[in-house]
Amino acid sequence: MVIATTGYDEEELAQVHALAPQIPCVMASNMSVGINVMLQAIQLVANVLGDDYDVEVIEAHHNQKVDSPSGTALRMAEVLAQTLDRNLSEVGVYGRHGIVGKRTKKEIGIHAIRGGDLAGDHTVLFVGTGDRLEITHRGQNREPLARGAIRAARWVMGAPKGLHDIAEVLF
Repeated sequence: MVIATTGYDEEELAQVHALAPQIPCVMASNMSVGINVMLQAIQLVANVLGDDYDVEVIEAHHNQKVDSPSGTALRMAEVLAQTLDRNLSEVGVYGRHGIVGKRTKKEIGIHAIRGGDLAGDHTVLFVGTGDRLEITHRGQNREPLARGAIRAARWVMGAPKGLHDIAEVLF
């Protein structure tokens, strides 16, 4: 089985985790190979730059998308928080509006943009004093998601029972 959607509530995720030991299953918030390479890249960069750089995640999707931020943006924030030894529920800042005070050193900003027919853009900013590193993935259409799901489906046919991450498929 391949699960390539997001937006599950706690009860639904519990059901997946309860049933997954019975069959081979790959679950990922995004099946795009490019996005999953980006997840590996931001982990590497965060390890090197550490607390010396501010971190922000920006995602943009079509105007029909109902969840915000996207599951992929949340996954990026989770990877960054874990890599930087931070608790996302404590340091995640979702958009900013009004007088919010100075940015804290540990916060991870997460921002969502909606418009037109954007398939999905994700950028992670590492902003230091005097320089900025931007890592961006731009999805032109949904074809990369389908290609990644097909790759996962081929892999899962020979996989052991249990819940697997897309990283096991790709790396």
